[in-house]
Amino acid sequence: MANKLIQPIRKHFKKVSKAQSLAVVRALNKAAKAALAALSRSIRKDYNIKASDFNKIVKIVKAGNNRPFVQLIFRHETVGLFSFKATRFSKGVKATIRRGNRQLFEGAFIANLSKGKVAGKENVFKRKGKERFPIKLLFGPSSKQLASSDIGQQDLGDAFFLKLNEYYPKQLEYELSKI
Repeated sequence: MANKLIQPIRKHFKKVSKAQSLAVVRALNKAAKAALAALSRSIRKDYNIKASDFNKIVKIVKAGNNRPFVQLIFRHETVGLFSFKATRFSKGVKATIRRGNRQLFEGAFIANLSKGKVAGKENVFKRKGKERFPIKLLFGPSSKQLASSDIGQQDLGDAFFLKLNEYYPKQLEYELSKI
């Protein structure tokens, strides 16, 4: 008799537990996405890079039922110098890597290669010697350099925990309303 009374209560607690874990996962994923946007805004205050170019080098590994954590992975890629508003001048190419600091790269040129890893995209190159080839592709700062600034790390952490505290109660309320 007591077993029949306890069985529905156990089922209900199991549903509540599942709803709570699902709310945590969803809140973590939403907070990570919002924190990445805050990091992107923070970096773009200092560096002259488009949000789409920054988002190409950062990946969010989402939380799941078996993974109750989220990761931001910065690919080991550097952004080509052309992404930093590079323009051609008589002495070379000027690019603005950091806002307000336009820099001249003497002897550099802008080209669109037909073969290789950077085929079909405009990039900034510099010759290695007096000959036509070989040429060297010029890059801006790496993804780790972009994200390792103290201000960027602070903004990332603050935005993540602020949004997590905002999203978790809403997600929990939503999941519990479905029971």
